[in-house]
Amino acid sequence: PPVASPSRPARSTSPNRAIVVDPTKPRVLYAALDAGGRVQSVDSGATWTRSSQGIAATSILGLALDRRPPSTLYAGGLHPRGGGGVWRSTDAGRSWIDVTAGMTTTWTAALALAPGDRTLYADTTAYGRESGGGVFTRRVR
Repeated sequence: PPVASPSRPARSTSPNRAIVVDPTKPRVLYAALDAGGRVQSVDSGATWTRSSQGIAATSILGLALDRRPPSTLYAGGLHPRGGGGVWRSTDAGRSWIDVTAGMTTTWTAALALAPGDRTLYADTTAYGRESGGGVFTRRVR
């Protein structure tokens, strides 16, 4: 498994973009890497493992953790050859499905989940043939 350091989980050569803590298991951390996908620690950051199966992005820039249930995560990112999107995991990050449908710009830079009304916010920017950019919203289950 990758080796942890205080400033860079899994010793990535690129910066960490986001980190979230499981509210029901504070020793469980999820981190997004600019190049290298997503990593998880179950021991408060002492060790890290990669888990990005199903994510078609090379850079994960945003993470959001659903507090109901906390095993549901959202990841947003980009692919250097164009495109990107938002993916959802319902098994604590072991596997992911694409939930990008309906977004006109897909390079996702940040994610936030509003706990009260269960709205996922995706901050995007245009790339290549895409136009615009902005904040997309989606109600989650």
